[in-house]
Amino acid sequence: MSFHHIINSLKNRHLILRESDAVDDAPGIWSGEYAMHRTWNQMRFPADFTTLTGLRLTVLHGGIPNGNPGPDFLHAVLLVNEIRIRGDIEFHLRARNWREHGHSEDPNYANVILHVLAVPPGPSFVPESDYYPKHTIIFREKTPAPSRDITPARCVRECPDSPLSELLNALGWRRLREKALQSQHLLAVLDMNDVCYTKTLRGLGYSHNTLPMELVAQRLPLSLVDELTVHLNHEEQFGFLMGCTGFGGFHDIDLPVWEELSEQFSLVPLRYHQWQVLRHRPNNHPVLRLFAFFRGFQQLRKLFNQGYQTSLPGEYIRDMTVSVSVPGQFLEYMPHRTASIGERRSVEILMNCYLPLWLTDQEADFQILDKWIEQLPLLPLYTGLREFIRTSRWSEVLGESPRNPLQIQGLLYIRNQWCARKRCNTCPVFN
Repeated sequence: MSFHHIINSLKNRHLILRESDAVDDAPGIWSGEYAMHRTWNQMRFPADFTTLTGLRLTVLHGGIPNGNPGPDFLHAVLLVNEIRIRGDIEFHLRARNWREHGHSEDPNYANVILHVLAVPPGPSFVPESDYYPKHTIIFREKTPAPSRDITPARCVRECPDSPLSELLNALGWRRLREKALQSQHLLAVLDMNDVCYTKTLRGLGYSHNTLPMELVAQRLPLSLVDELTVHLNHEEQFGFLMGCTGFGGFHDIDLPVWEELSEQFSLVPLRYHQWQVLRHRPNNHPVLRLFAFFRGFQQLRKLFNQGYQTSLPGEYIRDMTVSVSVPGQFLEYMPHRTASIGERRSVEILMNCYLPLWLTDQEADFQILDKWIEQLPLLPLYTGLREFIRTSRWSEVLGESPRNPLQIQGLLYIRNQWCARKRCNTCPVFN
């Protein structure tokens, strides 16, 4: 069942296990398939699993979320017993859902190579039969940590006496290298500019709207965006984005440009309820974010392709933070009169998207990149990270919170690798 079908018809909350579905010794039962999708989409790859037939399976690339009818994730890359295969991934709570939903006879599911289940199947399940996909794994709520090339214990040995700032810098680089590894696997199936485009939109979505922003990137391919940003005027671009995101349909607005182009290119809009808009600041509205990105798209792509050796950080931030007025006919539907990407979000996109992609180059010059990062403006910590420091032992050692973007990456790495997993005995700061 695709993301679109789950959200549109079952609304996720109804996808819970009935009492009669209980399985003895089930390690943890998800609230629904959407919860599985969301966690999978946020995972760091590569990640190791064991199939129900005992094969070692490494997920190199978890696939691209599918907003249309068909498998949940498309174009995944797996390594099964050291053999690389590519195909689609389908999620279900139970094995029998595959047959109950009619996937065996549906040609849209013919390329599914991995069936991901919430709980183990019963004794009647026959893995690798004609009725089921080639490989099946159990995706538990507390999935083992993805494989890493450097263990926490080795990190302690490497930086036993380093000042805290140096340690945060070192771990910040480590986090960027891991992001580069994830990008490298994505580049196995997508072009560099397509990966940059998708990751940038994910960055514009913050944590709440990461998935719908990725669906926008999937439904509006880069080649089409290139044409739209050149040939559509200010008002037409905004109207097109209102239609694409589903906000136009929600407000029942007449959008002739969207209607014409969606029919011409067979574009399917997102649904309004796929977005989370209530907890956002007014200028973080998805349409405003996309509009600001569209207006600076051509220049940003030019700078990205020029690379870090010829383009300075200030050029990117200047083009990302340009404020654009919302067309008059749409003002009543928007919470803010202008659209822009703030300085902090711009820096975060550079750190989480652009730099990791540049690091995939085997000849990347780390000295130049290090100086490049030093030129980025200092950032205030976002609320979640400030709260993490306030309620943890970090408040004892940090004093003034780090504002250097690389050190913030290092702090995030420590929080995710040690604090969140309660690996206090191997923490490189407190041991």
